[in-house]
Amino acid sequence: MLIHLLDQVSIVPIADLSHHLLGLTHLDHVQLPDIVMALGDKTLDEPDFAKSIGGAWGKFVRTGQVWAFLGGAVFGYLVKTFTTYG
Repeated sequence: MLIHLLDQVSIVPIADLSHHLLGLTHLDHVQLPDIVMALGDKTLDEPDFAKSIGGAWGKFVRTGQVWAFLGGAVFGYLVKTFTTYG
């Protein structure tokens, strides 16, 4: 009886223990989704931070947000100045 139980016991290295507990003794059984496989085919380009910052600043000025920011800063400073005591 003990000999039959020893045939069913297998020694698993600690590195493979999580796969063994999940029933995955080989990674060949894992199927990756198609989106992951498609992402693996993409190549990444180096980002051009100077161009990105310049474009963001240009849009910030072109849309008038810079003037709204400056006006809000001045208005906030004046409100703080006139509403504080001492």
